Order: sequence, then structure tokens, then C-alpha cells
Amino acid sequence: AIDIASAIMAPYPDYAGPLTAVEGEIFVVESLPGPAIYLQGELTGLQQLTTAGIHVHAGTDCAAAGDYFSASGVDVWSDIEYETDYTGSAHVSFTVPGFTLAAGANHVL
Repeated sequence: AIDIASAIMAPYPDYAGPLTAVEGEIFVVESLPGPAIYLQGELTGLQQLTTAGIHVHAGTDCAAAGDYFSASGVDVWSDIEYETDYTGSAHVSFTVPGFTLAAGANHVL
């Protein structure tokens, strides 16, 4: 069986910055041979024409997200980036080596 999870994306609670319309959904699939995960999805409401990163947070809810999460202590997220277009939308599609769904369970993306 293939393990799949999804994350509904939205601004942080009590966020008062300029990106209050961020939304989207990211699907996370266990990638074989592992350990690795594959992330794919669409985001909207982002800053236009920019490059940004995405990662699983150390915290287990958005109110206390914290820094990136790593079960091994190694930052597997440092090279994970997406680019937005002129509308502030982005297609997210990449593999994160050295990470599993089990390791990231109950953490926030």
C-alpha cells in the first residue's frame, strides 16, 4: 500500500501580514525506494514572482509551529524551494530524501 497524507494550507493563526489569502493543498506520498517523501500541490495568494521554501515544522500545530522538523537532526529541507508566478500561485512538486511520513506524523507543513 502507498501511504498518502495531505495538508490544507492557510495563513498562520493571528497572522497580520500582507499574505492573508494564502491557500492550497499539498499531497505527501511516501516515495520508494526510501526513505523519502514526494510533495505535490498548488498554492495561491503568495507573493508574486518570488522563490520560497517549504518544510515540515517541529511543532504539532500552527500556533506553535517552530523551526523545521528533522528526526535525524539533519536539515533535509534546505534545498526545497518553489517559485511563484505573476499571480502569486505556485505548483509544488519535489522529493525530500531522508524523510518519511511516519517521522513527520502530527507535525505541521
